[in-house]
Amino acid sequence: MIDIQGRLKARSLLEKILGEGISNYDLQDSWPESGDPAISALLDAFDAYYDDFPETQLTRSNFSSDVVQFMERSILFLSLVYEYEWPFFNFTFFPTFLSKLCRSGEKWRLEYEKFKQCGDFDVWPFFRESDYEEALKESRL
Repeated sequence: MIDIQGRLKARSLLEKILGEGISNYDLQDSWPESGDPAISALLDAFDAYYDDFPETQLTRSNFSSDVVQFMERSILFLSLVYEYEWPFFNFTFFPTFLSKLCRSGEKWRLEYEKFKQCGDFDVWPFFRESDYEEALKESRL
């Protein structure tokens, strides 16, 4: 299911980060709730790159070039009508000392590696590199 309005809202929030910035609280509060799996997957994945507390301003300068490229690719994905084809993955689990003792951290890493093999992970959230290349061409028109 593609939620066009939800994707436009999510895209505008990511664009704010790359532009004037937005607080982490405002990002969380404003992120659209949707049945579109791309919208929730992108928030889950992006959530790993900043702290929830304390409130802070998220701007381009807070992130590495790899994360900025991920945001730019996500903006492109959200701008076009591509189905999100990846399986569900819980990006928000991060191995902690306790989870390592329980070996759940290792299980998460194995599941993450398996998830990455489902498609062309280098162009995630696109599923195929050919889709990403096509989207780049479309965006230049």
